[in-house]
Amino acid sequence: MLRDYPAELGTVPLPVSMVTTGAPDLTAANLRLVDIASPGGRDIYVHYAGRNGCRLTVGIHAEAPVLPHETLSLMVHSWSALGEHFSMVAEGMDLNKFEAIRVLLESWSTPAGPDDTTVLALQDATTSAVPCQTA
Repeated sequence: MLRDYPAELGTVPLPVSMVTTGAPDLTAANLRLVDIASPGGRDIYVHYAGRNGCRLTVGIHAEAPVLPHETLSLMVHSWSALGEHFSMVAEGMDLNKFEAIRVLLESWSTPAGPDDTTVLALQDATTSAVPCQTA
């Protein structure tokens, strides 16, 4: 599910809203949109890359997804909202940063959407996060 994408060090990611609509903006987490894939069916995978090799894939699914098991370096989370199923998978990411992204994405999948406090919490978690550990 996770793909390798080049992420240029020192570049500021473009806000997703400037690239496409509908995909969550994760620039507060130093992640930039690098690909949107739909391998068939009704599943959509939104791939993000960031500094230090950080990668995150967010899935939007018609049915509850079958996801890989968590490991020491692979973090996995899924939830349902408004009749849709969502997933997120990250490798080597700081746990607090992953949790802050989870809160943002879960709020993004509701009609109210994320509030400023959620975005600020994500920025704080990102600032204090240790760099991603990728193999």
